[in-house]
Amino acid sequence: MRNGKTEAPSYEVQFGEDFKLLEEAWNAGVKRLIAMTELHMKTKPNIKINVGFTYQVIKSEIDLNGSFGEMEVRQVGKPKPGACKTRQIELYNIESVKPSILNLKDNIEKNCSFILR
Repeated sequence: MRNGKTEAPSYEVQFGEDFKLLEEAWNAGVKRLIAMTELHMKTKPNIKINVGFTYQVIKSEIDLNGSFGEMEVRQVGKPKPGACKTRQIELYNIESVKPSILNLKDNIEKNCSFILR
């Protein structure tokens, strides 16, 4: 958590592994995101949130070295960082947290589809 004593604290969910698909990353983090939001709302019931993420695009190429069994995948160039966030939503009670956050997935896929290409 950053800026915990301010009106607008920031919470982060960090992953211990890399994901290749947005769907995998979403599924790995959404439960923790919902739990953190519900916990925060116990002390502050009316909040506005944005859900966002940072990512790296790593271009790779396959080198067959003569046969399929000797296939090698290697990174080409430096990783390129990026970020995306959803529209802001208002939450008025703890019961609205889970459905509201789950609905943000469609917003992320729509607004951040450039990274999926």
